[in-house]
Parts: sequence; C-alpha cells; structure tokens
Amino acid sequence: MPVASKVEVLGKRQSDMVTAYLPTEIKQSLESWAAAESRSVSSLCTYLLTQAVNTAKREGKLGDRTDTKGAKSK
Repeated sequence: MPVASKVEVLGKRQSDMVTAYLPTEIKQSLESWAAAESRSVSSLCTYLLTQAVNTAKREGKLGDRTDTKGAKSK
C-alpha cells in the first residue's frame, strides 16, 4: 500500500507524497529523462501524472472535467 503524507513545497503549499514501486527499467528511464531536462525524477513524475489526470478528466474518464488548477475544461 502506498505511503502518503503532506509535505511543504518551497514553503508555499502542501502536496501529498506517494510511494510507488516501479520496474527497474522504468526507473532508469525516468532518471535519464529527468537528467536530460535538468529536473528531479519527482518533478518529472509530478508533471507526467498531472498531464495524465488532466487528459483523463477531459476524456470523461474521471467524471470531473476540472483540471488540477481548478479551471473547467471545454
């Protein structure tokens, strides 16, 4: 079961922390991708997951068409 807790990001807001288990090859690919973009794996995963959730919402897969910033999608 994933572990979740609240953490402060840059002293501005709280985010939930999630622990996930990934195949080694996926983790290595994420590390390479993150390094190529000069960002952390955590930051890259946050971006990718946010994009996936917003897409799922727009496609009606989550029953909520509001993006993660609170704006209604068309």
